[in-house]
Amino acid sequence: MDWAARLAQRRQIFPKGAGDPLTKLTEPPFGGFGSDPDAHSENIAGQPTELRAQLHRIAADAGLPASNVHNLHADDESACAGLPMATLRDCLRAQDFGRLMDRGIPPPGYTKAVECSGCGPVLLWQSSPDRVIACPWCFRRRAGNVIPRAEGG
Repeated sequence: MDWAARLAQRRQIFPKGAGDPLTKLTEPPFGGFGSDPDAHSENIAGQPTELRAQLHRIAADAGLPASNVHNLHADDESACAGLPMATLRDCLRAQDFGRLMDRGIPPPGYTKAVECSGCGPVLLWQSSPDRVIACPWCFRRRAGNVIPRAEGG
């Protein structure tokens, strides 16, 4: 039985109710999208924070887009307080990698053809094993996003 048939069967067993509170989100699951729609790096009170200024400097030094800092939710910013500069740089770089991957673009350094059990042949970083059970592309593929295919795998 393929996934579509299993989903149809599950919907018969567990029908989605019109007023079911579990099917309606009262607020977004996280604030990353739209938390700062005008792309201003300001906190809720409207004043730039010292941490945001530091994150902007780190992003500029690492050659990362300023949008990585602009799109940080206030909760994410507060979680960054007190972290070492190297960790902040890595967090901004991971956010940039995620942004590229969401658009179906392999991040810099993703040049090794690897066989993923879920996705098939994909591009990962050079120290990746030749075969993986799951990869960073898996949840993007399951979400319906296009993922780049590696030759050979």
